[in-house]
Amino acid sequence: MIGQPAPDTELQGLAGKLQILVVPSDPANDLELARTRIPSPSFYLLRPDGYVGLAGTQYDPATVTRYIEEHFR
Repeated sequence: MIGQPAPDTELQGLAGKLQILVVPSDPANDLELARTRIPSPSFYLLRPDGYVGLAGTQYDPATVTRYIEEHFR
């Protein structure tokens, strides 16, 4: 999660399925995000093999839940 608070996975039925990391806004992070052109806000869902499975600007729990259900039964 970049530029937005971490979601409450307990309420969305995702507890135990996701590890959520938040990149805090500070001068060093902001500079690196700008350098690499990563927008804020944004989120990235990394698959177990390390590839990006899903990305977007605003975290949408329904979209993430649907992705997990379709790809990780």
